[in-house]
Amino acid sequence: MIHSGPVICQIYHDSYHHVSTPEEGRLLFFFQLEGSASVHLGGTVLDVQDSCAFIMPSALSFRVRGRGRARLLDCRISYINSLLKSSIGSALSSLLPSVKTGPFRAYCLSGHSVLRLEPLLDIISEETGLKRSDYLDMIHFQIFEILILLRREGALSQADIETWSVSQRVWQIEDVAEFIDSNYDIPFTLEELAVRCNLNPSYFSRAFREKMGLPLFEYINRMRIGRAVQLLKNTNLAILEIAMTVGYNNVSFFNRYFRKLKGCSPGEFRKKILE
Repeated sequence: MIHSGPVICQIYHDSYHHVSTPEEGRLLFFFQLEGSASVHLGGTVLDVQDSCAFIMPSALSFRVRGRGRARLLDCRISYINSLLKSSIGSALSSLLPSVKTGPFRAYCLSGHSVLRLEPLLDIISEETGLKRSDYLDMIHFQIFEILILLRREGALSQADIETWSVSQRVWQIEDVAEFIDSNYDIPFTLEELAVRCNLNPSYFSRAFREKMGLPLFEYINRMRIGRAVQLLKNTNLAILEIAMTVGYNNVSFFNRYFRKLKGCSPGEFRKKILE
């Protein structure tokens, strides 16, 4: 979760569970440099298969999961506004969406732009962390160059963005598996996934098992338990909180399925790790 704080801007690296709730005074720049992502912007869900960038106003809820290399630049609006008061910044102000009303801006990134962007974002991350003399000026220059690169690419039209919409294309079984891998914590039904593939539920269920080697809900539960194992190893979250985080509303079912796959309860598993 992204929280407000005294930092004027912050870079988040390759974390595939970025979440932002609507909050005054912030602007988010998301860059998918390589790989794919499931991007939730307000009520819009996009299945992004290309290198891309999004600029999002604080009024818009945002969630992303995916694979590959990504960066999230989280900036205070007051800081961005100070940049735009300069002669260079004023020429770039039209790139930014309205802070309070949106809509978001989306860009396809060429290979050249990806090569240029990643070092700029790394410099912002380094300067923000070290806070050496004149670090704000260094960050200014990197953000200016990022905005210029995006202006060169040109914002996508609404029609272009619609091609990423999950409702606009028929999925293959591999798409379903990738969607589950990225969104295992949210509820969905066999019927919903079958509709995505334009198949009836019975045929979809057989096709999924043949392709993935497991029945659909066995596949989903294995994904969830795998993530729960990581949380048990790497966090101090309570068992109930872990169950909810990975998509189980019933902790008894979570405990039962965990024992089925791992031979012990989640609590016993954690105890073994700590011994």
